[in-house]
Amino acid sequence: MRDLRTQIGRRFLGLLLGIPSLGFSADVTGVVREMRDGRLEPLPRVTVIARPADGGRVYASTKTDADGAYALRNLLSPRIQLTARRAGFYAHSAGGHDDRQIVLDCSVATDCSGVDFELRRGAVITGRVVDEIGEPLQDVNVSAQLPESSESTREAPRVGSRSDDRGIFRLAGLQPGDYLLTAKRRRRGPGESETHSTPVEIQVGEGELFGSVELIVDDSPVDFETFSVSGKLVGVKVEGGGSITVHSRARRYGSGAQVKEDGSFVLSNLREGEYEARYTVRATSGRRRSPMRTKLNRFSVDGDRSGLVLQPVAPTGIRGRLIIESGDPDKMIRIRLLNKDGNWAMGATAEAPEYKFESRDFEPGEYRAAVGVFFSRDNGLFVKEVRIGGEATTGAVLHVREGVIEDVEFVLSDDFGKVHGRVKAPSNGTGLRKGAQYTVGLKGPNRIRSVQADQRGRFSFDEITPGEYQICAWEDMTRSRIRSDEAWEEAGAAARTFPVEAGSDIEIDLTAVQP
Repeated sequence: MRDLRTQIGRRFLGLLLGIPSLGFSADVTGVVREMRDGRLEPLPRVTVIARPADGGRVYASTKTDADGAYALRNLLSPRIQLTARRAGFYAHSAGGHDDRQIVLDCSVATDCSGVDFELRRGAVITGRVVDEIGEPLQDVNVSAQLPESSESTREAPRVGSRSDDRGIFRLAGLQPGDYLLTAKRRRRGPGESETHSTPVEIQVGEGELFGSVELIVDDSPVDFETFSVSGKLVGVKVEGGGSITVHSRARRYGSGAQVKEDGSFVLSNLREGEYEARYTVRATSGRRRSPMRTKLNRFSVDGDRSGLVLQPVAPTGIRGRLIIESGDPDKMIRIRLLNKDGNWAMGATAEAPEYKFESRDFEPGEYRAAVGVFFSRDNGLFVKEVRIGGEATTGAVLHVREGVIEDVEFVLSDDFGKVHGRVKAPSNGTGLRKGAQYTVGLKGPNRIRSVQADQRGRFSFDEITPGEYQICAWEDMTRSRIRSDEAWEEAGAAARTFPVEAGSDIEIDLTAVQP
C-alpha cells in the first residue's frame, strides 16, 4: 500500500512539474570536492540541484554530507541539468567538463553515478561607495564583470552587491580573472538620472581577498530645466478626487495634478519632451476601489505653457476572445503582444469560461502575439492563429490602427513542435572530444534558445512554436556568444535552416563548429 502511495505521489509531482516520463526513475550520485593546497578534498554543505535539460524549475535538490557525497533519488526525467553551489565558491568543473553545469542522459543508470564536481573558493572584493566629497552612499548597485573574449569557453559571470549605510559593499565567490568594477545609482523624480562610477579594473587570484576599493559616484543634483503647464480638461465629467497624470513617451519621468471642479489644472516639474496624458477617477464599487481612466490627447513641452486643452481621444486597442483549439488552459491566460524588436509591448488578460478580453490602451502599430506566463508557470499553449474580422493573419501578426478597437480572436493550441538530435565532434565527425562541451542554438522569429548536449551528444528542444528556424552546434562556445549575431554569421553554412510545423517531431544530426 505504501509503495502504491509513493507511485501516486511521484506521478502527481510529475504532472505538477511538467515532467513527461512519469514511469521513469533515475538516481544521480557523486562527490563534490574542493581544491585545497593542491589536493582535492571533500566539500560538505554544497547544494546540488537537478533541473530540466534546458533549465527552468527545480526537479530536486540535496546537500552534500561530511564526505562531500550527494544522492538525488527517484528523478522522473531521463534528461537533466545538474549544478552545484555553495556561497563563497565557484564551480570549476562539472562531470569532468570545464563548466559550471552538466546535462545528463540517465536512461542508462550507470551513466549517472559518479558525477563529480570540483568547486574552488572564490575571491572576495570589498570596498566603499562614496560621493564626490567622500561621503558614503547607501543602496548603490555594485557589479563585477569578467569581460568575455571570443576565445572564452566559460560564461563570463557578473556578480553584484549593494552598498550598506556605511557605503560598504562585498562581492564574493569570484573566479580568478581581470574584473571591471562599477557602481551605479539611479535617481528618480522629475530630474531622474543614472550615474556611474568610473570603472575600476581589478585582477584577483584564486581565493584572494582584495580590499579597500573606493568607487566614486557623482551624487550632485542634476540640473534639468523643468517647466509648468496649466490648462483645462474638457469633454469629460469632472468628479471629486479626479486627477491628471502625464508621462513622457519613453515613460521615464512624469507628473500629476488634481483637477478642480471647473476642469482647470496645473502640472509642474515637466522636462522638455512629448507627453501622454490620462484622467483618473478612483471610483468605489462596493468594498473594492477600481480606477476609471480616460486617455487624453498628447502634448509637447518646450517651455512654460498656459491654455493647454486636454480632452478624451478615441481609444486604441483590441477586444475579443480566445479560442482554445487544444490543450488544458489555466483559468486566466495572458496574451503578450511583442513589438518588432521582440520585446513585450502590450498585453491583454482573459478569464475562463468565456476567455473574453478588452484592452484599450495600445499604441498603434504591428505586434506579434504570444502566450504569457502567470506566477512563473507556463500555460503550455501558443498562439496558432490571429483572426481579425474573422480573417486569419499571417504569422500571428496583429495590426492595430490608431483610434480603433480591433475585434480579434486568438486561436491557442498546445500542438508544439519538437526538435532533437545528436551532436558530433568536428575533428572526426563521429564521437565527442573528451572534456569538451557541446551547445546547440536554435534561432527563431523572436529569440535564440540554447541547450547543452548530454554526455552522449544528444540534445532536445521542446515546445517549439511553428515557424522558420536556424540550428547550429558549437564546441566549447558560451551561451552568451551563441545569442550574438556574430556567432551565427561565423557559423555560415553549418547553421541549417528548416521549418517547424505544428505537432512536428524533427530529428537533426549536427557537426559542431569549433570557435
